[in-house]
Order: sequence, then structure tokens, then C-alpha cells
Amino acid sequence: MPLDNISETVRASMAYERSRVEVASYNLAIANVAIAPGQRSPLLGVSPPASFASQMGLPQPMVHAQARSDTRLVHDPAHPLADHNGMVHYPNIEAAREMATLVSATRAYEANIRAYNSLREMTLKAFEIGK
Repeated sequence: MPLDNISETVRASMAYERSRVEVASYNLAIANVAIAPGQRSPLLGVSPPASFASQMGLPQPMVHAQARSDTRLVHDPAHPLADHNGMVHYPNIEAAREMATLVSATRAYEANIRAYNSLREMTLKAFEIGK
């Protein structure tokens, strides 16, 4: 496997982890944003690569709207987006799950940075030996 493929794989892995962080941050940011009655929940998700073989093809991470449409209901008849029963719909976000995603994605991103730096150091040492 050429070194270019290794560095591209690390780059693609970093892009995936960055997408996970961005999506989890977005989901946490919209946790208390009301949804108009009848609208879908604006939650996002990231599709992981199907396998390591497909990872070698270096696909871009797929950010998509989550299929879940369940919402959290809060009784607030004075809210402008309240339905006829006085209930306001909010995205059903599990804050602990999103925070865990943030932590794991950040750690994986850092691990990819360490892998890239190790690859860079090995390449520089190989060039130094070749002089």
C-alpha cells in the first residue's frame, strides 16, 4: 500500500470524525428550538463507512436527516408555535448521547492526528536515511 493511500485514509477518517462532531454540535444546538406543528424533526445523523474496503475508496461522510420524527412535547399555550392543544414540539434529543458522540469523535480525531504525525515522521526519517 503506497504512503499516499495511508495519508488519504487518515484524511478521510479525520473528515468523518469532524462530520460527527459538527452533527452532534448541531443537534445539541437545536435541542430547545421549537418545531412548527406538522414539520419533521431537524435532527441530523452521519452515515459511517460500510466497511474498511469502502473506506479505501475514500467516500465523503454522508450527513443526512435522521429518520426519527418523534418530538418532545411541552405544554406552553402562550408559545407562537403551540398547536391547538397548547403543546409545543421540540426535537427529541438525548443530550448525554450527543455529548458522548462529541467526546468519542474528538478522541478519534486526535488519534488520527497522531497517526498522521507518526506517518509524517517515518517518511521524513526514510528520506533522511536515503540521503
